[in-house]
Amino acid sequence: MNAEQTISSQSGHIKKSIYRCKRIFDLMVITPVLILLLPLFAMLFLGYLISMIFYPSDRGPVIHKVFRKSKGRLFLIYKFRVSKMSILKLNQLPQELIDKIEQLLSKEELMTFREHPEFWIEDKAAEKTKFGAFLKKFYLDELPQIFNIFKGDMTLVGPRPFALEDERNLFDENGFVEFAGKRFYYKFKDELKSGLTGFYQINKDYRALEDYDQFKIEGVELDRKYFEILTKSNCFKVILLDLSIILKTFLVVLRAEG
Repeated sequence: MNAEQTISSQSGHIKKSIYRCKRIFDLMVITPVLILLLPLFAMLFLGYLISMIFYPSDRGPVIHKVFRKSKGRLFLIYKFRVSKMSILKLNQLPQELIDKIEQLLSKEELMTFREHPEFWIEDKAAEKTKFGAFLKKFYLDELPQIFNIFKGDMTLVGPRPFALEDERNLFDENGFVEFAGKRFYYKFKDELKSGLTGFYQINKDYRALEDYDQFKIEGVELDRKYFEILTKSNCFKVILLDLSIILKTFLVVLRAEG
């Protein structure tokens, strides 16, 4: 697909009514879920604290916060910490990468970004804590993002908010990204609020380990598919689609696959 074809395929826009519809749906689902899961959050916090007593190398904050982008704006995403603090402290961003990220931020975001380098570090699940390995296996490390959804930073269904340094976030002036030797128009992602799950998650399987570059390419197309559906659908169809993706996500999590 050449550049002209790629750009022309992004001619649609998402109606404001679809954003409102998704927000109402999010709150209707997430509010009772949040209340029901409060005991689970308490158990996981307690479990992590007990784990840190027996494994001193696992000690550190239970919640890891890091900058991500949603609908083109900077926000802090919440996750249960998976990696040991000794590893996280080694994950420094090179200055060249910092410069690229800063070029894509607004003046207000740039100030926030520079003032809080403690939120630059991604938890890449390298050298996991004992409890973190359990959380990662069942996607429980992502559970605190329920609070991001409740706040309105994220939505239940949408493209994942990749790490800022991910090449899929580093658009050029025309909205293109380049990886795996190919060039893709991906600026449409800035019209979408980042999601807890989506087409990308329910299609993620062993192939991601065998050829991750190829799977990232498929991921861009899956995000494009979701974007284009939203530009053409009404509120009822969007809710049905999101509901089906959420149900499929539960199956993926229960089977510990993906």
